[in-house]
Amino acid sequence: MDIAIPIGVHPAVMLAASSPVPFGINEFDVANALMKISLRLVKCEHVEKLVCRLLGD
Repeated sequence: MDIAIPIGVHPAVMLAASSPVPFGINEFDVANALMKISLRLVKCEHVEKLVCRLLGD
C-alpha cells in the first residue's frame, strides 16, 4: 500500500482535513476557501498519490 506524508502543510489544510464537513463537500475545497492563495493537487514523484501544493510554488 502506497502512502504520501506531506511535511509542512499550510494550517488551513490541516484545519480542513480535521473539520467535520457534510457528505459531498471536499476538504480540499474547504482549505481553498480558507486561504487567500490557491492550492492544487499534484502527483507524487514515487507513488501514485496526489498531494496539496501551493499554486505559487
